[in-house]
Amino acid sequence: MSFVSNTLMSGCLLALSIGTAFADDPSTGTLVAINADASFVPVGYDDNDDVIVVLDGHLPDSCHKVSHTEILKDSATNKITLIQYARRYPGVCLESLVPFTSEADVGTLPTGMFNITSPGTTAEKLLVAEATSAGPDEFLYAPVDTAKVTFDEVTATYRGILEGRFTNTCMRIKDVVVVNSGKSLAVLPKMEMVNSPTGCQESEVPFSWTLDLPKNISKGRHLMHVRSLNGKAVNKMFSVY
Repeated sequence: MSFVSNTLMSGCLLALSIGTAFADDPSTGTLVAINADASFVPVGYDDNDDVIVVLDGHLPDSCHKVSHTEILKDSATNKITLIQYARRYPGVCLESLVPFTSEADVGTLPTGMFNITSPGTTAEKLLVAEATSAGPDEFLYAPVDTAKVTFDEVTATYRGILEGRFTNTCMRIKDVVVVNSGKSLAVLPKMEMVNSPTGCQESEVPFSWTLDLPKNISKGRHLMHVRSLNGKAVNKMFSVY
């Protein structure tokens, strides 16, 4: 994938502040650039992975609805800028902040260190390593469909719950590894094929797996980034109080 330079455009767009308007059509809303509160960059990406960055923040009121994220890449500085947009609609608005989360698919990147920036957020580092295999992943990951985080008040422990569907009766989860990088948790549900005395059958088998999240996880917003067999990770934002 070519790493296109957009330095000039990036400089112009970074000057935008929350509420900057680009069009005004009451039927489709007014497109505005908004600030996010934080960006979340999972660890463990290789140069054959699609890089996903998650933006988390608040819309200024109920008349704003989340739109798309623009991705600007500067090959000269290895800087990637994410511009989040929303649509502002006319009418009576609830004057209260509205939480939002959006995913930006940056695509594949060459090996190296990248700076991820987005208006309103602290810059984050992204390290892309060289892939150790020709395939998209070093391991076979379980086919996870959904993920959620719960809190056990008895043990004061946060737990992740992974749910998905095996497509063969010989598929099993072998191990689940959690990589804690601070704001983000990369969850790697490694899968294996096991022998069966009755043979392996092509069949959809639902599964659920519960794991304890790190006890030393800090307060605030966090991302649980779960790798999945189809190559599209499942991302779940959660709060630690």
